[in-house]
Amino acid sequence: MKKYFFFTLMISLQLFAAKKQTVSSEQWTAQYKGNGTLSLIEGYFIGRDNVYSGLNFSHYKYTYKKVDDSYFWGQQMKPAVFLIENSDEKATLKIKPKKGVKAITQFIQIVGSNSNFKTVKISVNKNIEHYVLGIEELAGILIDGNVGKFINTAPAFFNFLVFKNVDTFITPNLDFSFLMLGEPDNIVSNAYVDINGDTNTIVVCKEGNLNKLIVKYGIVNSFILAGFDIINDVYTSDLPAVLAAHPPSGKIGFLKARNIAAQGEYDGNWQPTSQIISAAPISKFKVKSDQIVGDGKSLYITK
Repeated sequence: MKKYFFFTLMISLQLFAAKKQTVSSEQWTAQYKGNGTLSLIEGYFIGRDNVYSGLNFSHYKYTYKKVDDSYFWGQQMKPAVFLIENSDEKATLKIKPKKGVKAITQFIQIVGSNSNFKTVKISVNKNIEHYVLGIEELAGILIDGNVGKFINTAPAFFNFLVFKNVDTFITPNLDFSFLMLGEPDNIVSNAYVDINGDTNTIVVCKEGNLNKLIVKYGIVNSFILAGFDIINDVYTSDLPAVLAAHPPSGKIGFLKARNIAAQGEYDGNWQPTSQIISAAPISKFKVKSDQIVGDGKSLYITK
């Protein structure tokens, strides 16, 4: 009986043990440990669309676009998408360049569909000549679930990063990037009038919490939105009223950065080129006031 019980227990542990999966693109290797599925799709990039039923958020739609041009976004290497589906909250994902790569010329995306993670880490050796994870919509990390710790050692330029909630987000910098948190809930028509006199809609979110944001160097011309949507062509002076009418749903608990800066745009009034928006004041804000450039003019912080 004891032997039978031990044999049955071992089979059960093997069945429920998290699987290790590894895939490699031309320049990158991804290692995933969890109960989900890891796939590699090269020669495509992916975008996430929000699908609504009336005014209510229904689901996400991921759309693949094939890259036919061999000379893609300034690089002679087609992009790669690392897709993780149905991941659990104990899962880990590690992505790094393959051995022998001295200059990264392949843009990548990380997409988590119906997925949560304990840890996501992108590790790039500081001695490797690299560009970034991508450009604009190709720079995406699109994870529709929660991440315990996100660690990025690669410079973040022109990145578009989307999560539901993140406990700790660590990166060397955020330059000309979007860090968006939350899950779309519904859409509000005629929400605000922009500087061109056009009437715009706002996507109202739920959740979108960021407990800790740690940036080693600077946050420059970037948008960090906790449970809030991107608002285009709005003056800094108009943002308080917009936020009062449509409050964000997420909170930022701790923010640390060497400096925060924005160039701003001015046509009689300031348009903020950096926004850090939270539903409540950031409880721990570790940036010296003399290291904040554009605060109240080209930079908007709900601190």
